[in-house]
Amino acid sequence: EIKAEEIQVDEPAILQNPDDMGILLENTQKIAEAAGRSRLLFHVYFGDSTPVYDDMQELPVDGLGLDFTYSPELPDKIEREGSEKELGLGLIDARNTKLESSEDIVPLLERLVPRVEGERAYLNPSCGIEYLPREKAFEKLRNMVEIAREFRMRGGRS
Repeated sequence: EIKAEEIQVDEPAILQNPDDMGILLENTQKIAEAAGRSRLLFHVYFGDSTPVYDDMQELPVDGLGLDFTYSPELPDKIEREGSEKELGLGLIDARNTKLESSEDIVPLLERLVPRVEGERAYLNPSCGIEYLPREKAFEKLRNMVEIAREFRMRGGRS
């Protein structure tokens, strides 16, 4: 029997339809039951996740992936409320070829990572990188790794 260690569910629609959170919770519970011992990660993008952040904390998942490019108030909310779950910090804009600077991203990581009570916090793209030209996508990923290294060198955990 082959068992997945992790299962990632990408769900961009809930941010456009927050009134469907009850349906999402019910179906996520079914997925969690089917997943068994596999770690379950839930990623949202293409909208502001700030209004549904508290509801997402209630989902039966191990981690949440959040798109910060549409959520200007999300860093303040996480800094205030923290997260009981692991967080994927989608601070790298996967829909824009402009490279993020460590001067912009590292201070956000310093604010957010200490508020994550889950085992890990991840620096990741805001969504899938298939929207970028291949070479730009690789450049973004290399830059993201360098930003994460700089954060760890400053004493941050990830």
